[in-house]
Amino acid sequence: MNQTKAGVTIHIMDENIDTGNIVKQIEVDYSFDDTAESLYKKLEKAQLELFKETWPNIRDGNIEAFPQKGKPSYHVKKDFMLLRRIHIKNNEIDVIGLINYIKAMTFPPFNNAYIEINNKKYFIELNIKTKGCDVPDSLLKQYEEE
Repeated sequence: MNQTKAGVTIHIMDENIDTGNIVKQIEVDYSFDDTAESLYKKLEKAQLELFKETWPNIRDGNIEAFPQKGKPSYHVKKDFMLLRRIHIKNNEIDVIGLINYIKAMTFPPFNNAYIEINNKKYFIELNIKTKGCDVPDSLLKQYEEE
């Protein structure tokens, strides 16, 4: 949602959540058409591959862990529940920001992002595709020039 880096980490567990020393981590690329669901699937796949790669060294005790830098980053369901409502303050819209927000709240089968009008909730789903429209580029260019 905030266009921060995404990735997976294997770390040594300690008494807190996501604070143990890091054994290995990798960054996972994502694109504009990713939603929370598609990014989650990419992270799951990366996590499994990282574990397969790292497990033999963990099993054999051949690891060098290093302290984490910065604040730990983890999210719980309650955090997302508080983010679901889109508050409409005025007519000025940061379109890319709004799209990024809705993408982050798009995780079927859950009804996530919504707006409320006259005490009725309207849930929003977003589907972004890389496939272009059926209008020829030459015709689109003509309209853009007008």
